Amino acid sequence: MSKKQQSVKVQIEEKEVNGETIQQLFIAKNLIGEITPQDKEFATHLIGGGDFTAKSLDDAVEWLLQEYNLHQ
Repeated sequence: MSKKQQSVKVQIEEKEVNGETIQQLFIAKNLIGEITPQDKEFATHLIGGGDFTAKSLDDAVEWLLQEYNLHQ
């Protein structure tokens, strides 16, 4: 038997920190990471460890989701 696919609510919220706008990525109501724009790149920080620099916001979100699922 196959399992039913469960839908998961992923949400991105913007927050102002020290005059910088950062995006926070939530799964359900749990914060999993933050994305900070830097020049033409995006610095990502996974809550619980791990940093990455992405070329686009989509790449940063994708990396956070992959790392979260890998370590869950």
